[in-house]
Amino acid sequence: MGMGDDSGDPEGEAPVHTSETDVPTTGADAAGEAASGETDAVEATDGASEADAGSAPDETTGADAPPAPTPARPHPLGAVLREGIADAVLVRSRPAFGERVLSEGVAEAAEAAESLTLTRIDRVAGEPGYDLVQSVLGIPDAVQAGGDAEEEAERLADLVRPGGRLVLAVWARGALEPLPALVFGALAPVQTGDTPVEDPADITPVIEGADTAGSFAFALGELGLAQVRAEAVPRRFELDGASGADAAWALAERTGMVAAFEVAADDLPQARSRFDAALADQGIRSLDLTMLIAAARRPA
Repeated sequence: MGMGDDSGDPEGEAPVHTSETDVPTTGADAAGEAASGETDAVEATDGASEADAGSAPDETTGADAPPAPTPARPHPLGAVLREGIADAVLVRSRPAFGERVLSEGVAEAAEAAESLTLTRIDRVAGEPGYDLVQSVLGIPDAVQAGGDAEEEAERLADLVRPGGRLVLAVWARGALEPLPALVFGALAPVQTGDTPVEDPADITPVIEGADTAGSFAFALGELGLAQVRAEAVPRRFELDGASGADAAWALAERTGMVAAFEVAADDLPQARSRFDAALADQGIRSLDLTMLIAAARRPA
């Protein structure tokens, strides 16, 4: 059975380990914590308190100096990608110092791996023979761009040296709901082109046939990989007011949902307004970001 085949869910036909122990926390709260840490660092570097910076007299003119600019808050989506997704993969891939590593997909995963190993991580595939290849949502990205999930998984596996490790993360069944329906409702009325999107299911980045831990592990085993283990890692993204709507739209863009529609640039603001209104009217306060993470070895 290959990825994209929905003829069954072979939960018991492949070695698989499922876990529900991960704490499902990310989103606006995580971004706020990151923002606080960044602000503290700036204040420590500047060596001045808020009162000192905001109202100190200008010694040359005698007038109050203008308040210091407020440091920009990190975008909530950045916290999700780093703390909710990249780090979840990193604790399972465990890159080590001196290993030759390729990290594709979510860029934050490569950054996290570099900070851990203090060595450069390839972000574009070089010659085969990597000790570790990790792809964080790279397969769904390839499918959204018109590629084939099984072919992409095979390409990644071929880059691993015999005995090396392959770690892949994809979206789980039900992940990102109800984002596809919201995007469809916003963009379908103004889409153009000869092949319009006709159903929200057409833009979901969840890979049919590899959307549960069992089916994902089975599909990778069919590629000839050994010691395959897959697990569901639950995550939720809490939406918080306007910043939450911005992050939800950015996530729709990041996962290729928005790009699936041919829409004139002049119609995008109106579509975005419909998206924000639907998000508020339906009382949607969080999104499911549950992933499937699989680890395997290429036979020696």
